[in-house]
Order: sequence, then structure tokens, then C-alpha cells
Amino acid sequence: MKSAKNNLLKEVNNSDTWKHYKKTNPMWAKKLEEAITIQTLEGELTYNKGDYLCKGQSGDIWGQKEESLFKKYEPDPKSKPDKEGWQKFVPKPDASGVMAAQIDHEFTIDHPDWGIFQGNPGDYLVKSFEDKDTEFQEDVWIVKKEIFDTAYEKV
Repeated sequence: MKSAKNNLLKEVNNSDTWKHYKKTNPMWAKKLEEAITIQTLEGELTYNKGDYLCKGQSGDIWGQKEESLFKKYEPDPKSKPDKEGWQKFVPKPDASGVMAAQIDHEFTIDHPDWGIFQGNPGDYLVKSFEDKDTEFQEDVWIVKKEIFDTAYEKV
């Protein structure tokens, strides 16, 4: 599978379709008191105590390490956690964002931590902005077109 991902990265790099985007919408997060396994858009994933469970405006659920969350988001100062522990977070204005490329065909990536994921035509291949000059980045992920179009803005 690594060669499939490298072939996809080669395709994107050669077509010069990486673009810089930033998140614009808030999301909600709560700190996990115990390890859990949840169904995400990417499949069934396990997160550890101390990680954050995150929920986007479209209802998509995923987990993040605390360091990663607070690097990109900050708690909304007008928001308090609800009775279930969910608190509104807003993108940090100085967050660097991501590099993303819209893919026009089905594709598969093998993420080193999460497993194999399937992208559909129109979905986005995404990597950290800090990795913009890395040709064959290990840590890339897929964002569904519908979610990407509502959550990100081109810089």
C-alpha cells in the first residue's frame, strides 16, 4: 500500500495541485476520561484517555491528541462545556493551516497510525502546512468533499 500512496503523492506533486487552506468553522471537543473506540469517517479507531474527541459541524467525529488540538484551535471564550463535556473551539487565527489537493478519482491511502482509507472522486488529500515541502509525506489524510468545502477556505 505504501507504493499506492507514493504513486498518489507523485501524481499530486507532478500536477502541482497542492493548495494552502485554513479552517474557518468552529468545532466541539471534549477530553476523554478513558480510552474509547469509535466509528469515524475513516473507520473504527481507538483513542486514549487524555486525547480529545472532536465533532465537526456536519456531525463527523474524530480524535486528536491534546497538543495537536491546541496547536490549531482555542476554546471559544464565550462558550462553556455542556453537561456532556463538549466545548466549542474556534480555529486559531495564526494557525498555519493545511496543504490540500482535490482528487478527481477513487484513491486509497495507508496511514501509519490509522490504517487504510478510501477516498472518492472529489475528496481531498490533506497534509500539514509544515510539510508543504515534503514530497512523500507519511502523515496525509482524507477529508470528504462535503466536509472540506464547508470547513476550509483557500488562503
